[in-house]
Amino acid sequence: MVALKLCPKLTSQITLVLGSLKKIFRIIAMARQTTIFSTPVVTPILRALARLILKMIGWKINFHNDTLPHKKCVIIGAYHTSNWDFALMLVGVLDAEVKLNWMGKHQIFPWPIAWFMRWLGGIPVYRDRSTNMTSAVANIFDERDELKILLAPEGTRSTEGGVFKSGFYYIAHQAGVPIAMAYIDAERKVVGLEKIMETTGDYEKDLAEILAYYEPYKYKGINHV
Repeated sequence: MVALKLCPKLTSQITLVLGSLKKIFRIIAMARQTTIFSTPVVTPILRALARLILKMIGWKINFHNDTLPHKKCVIIGAYHTSNWDFALMLVGVLDAEVKLNWMGKHQIFPWPIAWFMRWLGGIPVYRDRSTNMTSAVANIFDERDELKILLAPEGTRSTEGGVFKSGFYYIAHQAGVPIAMAYIDAERKVVGLEKIMETTGDYEKDLAEILAYYEPYKYKGINHV
């Protein structure tokens, strides 16, 4: 086989083209990661509207993006007692200037609304026989330079303050990221985030610490007041 020798000029042109393609693909990737919390022009307008809404309803958000020094973390929010929690989360995160994502099965990202679900911060998770949800989400953390994912530790809404499931813990542990703990205190009309912890691998020990932190807020969800 005869090796093809390219002249320096052609080699330079090919290198230039490949460099341009790399920049284009990087821009496309960044555009796909743009969400309601990071869209130029649009997000500042929505943030101002969110702050107006919070002022009108009398709620306060006592944390800010600066409260989360880690570029990657799992944020858990409890207790999830009302369908209004999502709306409160949306305006609260806009006010706090946090670039947030949430996870969902890929089935809830159908055409033609997949782009809108992603823009709202959704990340589709594709599971197969060889990859469970924990590994799938941990892989997404590996692919991103910055990622903050919000999860409901109870897994679903519960008017009584549900039992924490283990999924959020093992996602954080396998991804090697800390857990940031956000709470809803409808009695004082406050959404707060005051504790960030690294997992040790001892689930029972770490869970006891997490539950102790949330104990004062167990019956202070929106449906409890």
